[in-house]
Amino acid sequence: MKSPVLIVFVLSLSLVSLPALSQTKSEEQPQIRLAVSTLAEPSTNQPLISLTVDALKKEFGQENVKVTVYPLPKLEKAVRNGEADVFISSSGTFRRLADSGARSVGTIVSEKLSDPNKSEGSALIVRSARSDLIHLEDLKGKTIAANMRYGFSGHLMVLHEIFKKGFNPNKFFGETIFIGHDVEKIVQKVLNGEIDGGILRTCYWEEYAERNKLDKNLIRVIDPKKDSNLVCQHTSELFPNWTIATTPSASPEIARRVVKSILSVEPSDKNGLYWGLSTDFTQLDQLLKDLEIGPFEVKKKELVQTFLRHYQTEILVFLLLIMIGLFHHLRVRHLVRKRTEQLNFAHKQTRLIEAKYNKMQKVGIVGLLSSTVAHEIRQPLGAIQFFAKGMAGNLKKNEKPNVSHFISITEKIIDEAQKADKTIRKIRKLASEGQTLQKIDIKNEIERLLDEALVTSGLQRKAAGIEVEGQPRELLADRMCFDLVFSNILRNACEYISTISNPKIKIKIEFKENNVIFTILNNGAPVDLDLLQSSKLFSSKKQGFGFGLPIAIGLVENMGGRIDFKVPGEEGLQVTVTLPYGGKNG
Repeated sequence: MKSPVLIVFVLSLSLVSLPALSQTKSEEQPQIRLAVSTLAEPSTNQPLISLTVDALKKEFGQENVKVTVYPLPKLEKAVRNGEADVFISSSGTFRRLADSGARSVGTIVSEKLSDPNKSEGSALIVRSARSDLIHLEDLKGKTIAANMRYGFSGHLMVLHEIFKKGFNPNKFFGETIFIGHDVEKIVQKVLNGEIDGGILRTCYWEEYAERNKLDKNLIRVIDPKKDSNLVCQHTSELFPNWTIATTPSASPEIARRVVKSILSVEPSDKNGLYWGLSTDFTQLDQLLKDLEIGPFEVKKKELVQTFLRHYQTEILVFLLLIMIGLFHHLRVRHLVRKRTEQLNFAHKQTRLIEAKYNKMQKVGIVGLLSSTVAHEIRQPLGAIQFFAKGMAGNLKKNEKPNVSHFISITEKIIDEAQKADKTIRKIRKLASEGQTLQKIDIKNEIERLLDEALVTSGLQRKAAGIEVEGQPRELLADRMCFDLVFSNILRNACEYISTISNPKIKIKIEFKENNVIFTILNNGAPVDLDLLQSSKLFSSKKQGFGFGLPIAIGLVENMGGRIDFKVPGEEGLQVTVTLPYGGKNG
């Protein structure tokens, strides 16, 4: 009797405890916070997302799954702040959040696009009538529309294509209008000609044209890529589709049960979408890296911080060196400015000294020219006096003068007067203007001055034994000074040998370094060199002032040269004139 009663009691107790156990199991189910990114309307992903929410509620309990729909910026904030355990978004948004610990557990695929690694892309559309917009480059500076700034298939994929072509994607378009999730407005603006182009997810235009019974040829996709797995045209490469991911807030057990739930979801009857597993996000990561967004933007900031932290000492030393260099630069600049002022002052003083020197030199030249006038004019005046006296004597003796003879004498007087006038005009010009440098044919000029000296002294060239050695070259000098110097020296040399039986004059012209050297040697009577140097007289005549030597010496020194005298033997005199050479080969 006791056994049946005990069995009934146990069974009764079990039946009473079953609801309690079921209630305890329900109370122990974890809470799941599911965040879903807002979808561009109309969305092909919506049916699958609804099935996924139902599957999660079935797995964790109706009341344990909290679903929140976030705009894209707020979804990223919620994930980073630990306010979501699981989230569903584009693969681009998921990879941007990879640095926060998000891990993919599933990617949307379809029966048409069975590869989860390549199932979503972007199409940049324009009106087919726009024949000026054929390639992506043609839209540079144009106006386009996109869904959101960080929209993956609605913006970033096309920017990456622009980057790969070598353009700056942030400055490529003239204006980008962000429409939001109402993507149909992008198509309408393109068709109405309000914008040049629009960015859509792959196949959106084909679906839109089919829903609204439009001719698909009204729209053209820019630079369409060929893909055997996708009928729709697309401008960008293909990337993973929408992704469901877990965050660090979800426990490993929750992640396991989430994976089990979503993989059990059957393909949607409406479009055949289901959850698969994507294994390759490298192309997506390259997009984020090239556009410097998401984790790569954070790494860029961290790189700067890490660099500053690790190289703090070196940076301080570098800045110190820059400061030292700047100080040195300022100091050198100050010294250069000060030195420049000193040099300018010295240059000004030098110019004043040069002006004073030129003034004194001019006074010396005037004094020298006074002697030159007395010396050079004396000969023509003496000749005029001689001819005039001769003509006066003839007139006194002859009652019937010889007219032709007097005309000849008168012409000679006129010639001598013209010589005197020419000499005075040259000297006045030299006194007022100073030296005027010009090219002088050295040998020809010496030959001409020698011929004049021979005529003046009454010597014949052959009888005087004249020798002139030297190459025909040019000298840069004042012709008046040159002629005065050598006419004096040559005339005096001719007069010096005019009284001997075997006269000789040898002239040698040489070029050494930057100088031209004239050597005039005669075989006249011996000369007292000490007396010559001390008296500065250069004339063998007992009468006259003998101003030839000081004139020659003064003019040569004025020309930057010098005169040397030498007695070569028992007879004669050698005069050496050295002048700076500034001419060319003749």
